[in-house]
Amino acid sequence: MKAGKIWVDHLDTMGAECFACEHKLAPQYFTRKRALSFRDVMGYLLKMAKKSLQIDANQIGDITGEEPVSKQSLSKARYKVGVSAFQALHADAVRRHYEDSQDHLWQGYRVIGGDGSTLQLPKEGNLPFFFGDHHKYVVNARVFQYIDLMEDTILTSSIMPYSCSENEMAKAELDGLVNNMRSLGQQKQLYVYDRGFPSHHFVQQHLDNEVDFLFRCPRNFLSETKPYTDKKLDADFNIFVGRKDAQYEARIIIRYLSSGQPLILLTSLVDRELHPAEALCTAYHHRWRCEESYKTQKLLLQMENFSSKTVHGVLQEFWATVLMATYINFFMLEEQDKLENRKVNKTVVFASIRDDFLAATLGYKDPQEVLKKLDYLLKRHTLPTRKNRSYPRRKKTHRREGHVYRRSM
Repeated sequence: MKAGKIWVDHLDTMGAECFACEHKLAPQYFTRKRALSFRDVMGYLLKMAKKSLQIDANQIGDITGEEPVSKQSLSKARYKVGVSAFQALHADAVRRHYEDSQDHLWQGYRVIGGDGSTLQLPKEGNLPFFFGDHHKYVVNARVFQYIDLMEDTILTSSIMPYSCSENEMAKAELDGLVNNMRSLGQQKQLYVYDRGFPSHHFVQQHLDNEVDFLFRCPRNFLSETKPYTDKKLDADFNIFVGRKDAQYEARIIIRYLSSGQPLILLTSLVDRELHPAEALCTAYHHRWRCEESYKTQKLLLQMENFSSKTVHGVLQEFWATVLMATYINFFMLEEQDKLENRKVNKTVVFASIRDDFLAATLGYKDPQEVLKKLDYLLKRHTLPTRKNRSYPRRKKTHRREGHVYRRSM
């Protein structure tokens, strides 16, 4: 499997001296023989089992068959590894997966969704000074990701102080992502966004990059939509926007959700024969996969369960989660293509293989044996797909202030 080869190659990369030299934070780090090597620390951070430091250290000792290191040694060693190590592996995984690949397209387009979320961090160490001090018990951080909506792959990711807006983070990531995907042979790109992102300047940025867009707009974004929404009428028409910072022609589609709320779409795909209105509505609904991706990262991989009290430690764990989510998605994707009316049970599969991933990363288990076990689990644990399910939108409750994760779990 292609995903398996990427993972195995990355295990070799983590153990390579040149990779450690490039991504360690000081030249003198990892030069002498220590209980914890650069690869060991990478494996610890990628383990995704958020326990206490000493339990983690004991587990590493059980795998290696040596006396476990102290939690102080493990804590000290992790701050010698740069965040760039995880970012480099993620970029390489995305490059190898997409290079000249034309699989999982929508009408010939690589459909990419952009969405943000909020992470809750512990109110300790230097985290309030960097991310902002907002609540009594927690610190909030802003996260933004671009995700392939047909494959659930995280293409780019960023974490910033809570004062940064999702819109500005999206603008900062867009140019680099467009150029990178184009260099991988993904020429036709369609970007999909929810109601918080439309702005004429952002639309113009897509046009300047020669990519297509599909925005859901709030009611008051364009005055041309008001006569239709007031009477609850469907519509499909073109408009021309002439502003100092943006001049473009676009298409507006108005439909209504089961709740009665208007679905107002603004898109650059103006050809009605090639792109019927209902097809574009379906393309927009794929944006929900952004929410599902955050759900996987926050619940399955416990992205918000940070063990570090420093900005560097939080960035390490954040990017380790993004990298592990990418590996998991590639493995699941290859098996999902073989299934009909069923889907892989991510929770069971990952929980069953997590310790084997750590043993392979530490070099004490054959990666090919792990892949064989993973292949069995992917075939064994599946769930029926239930299309067109809907759930009522619940009102937001108070923030999880003081929420405690059991670190022995």
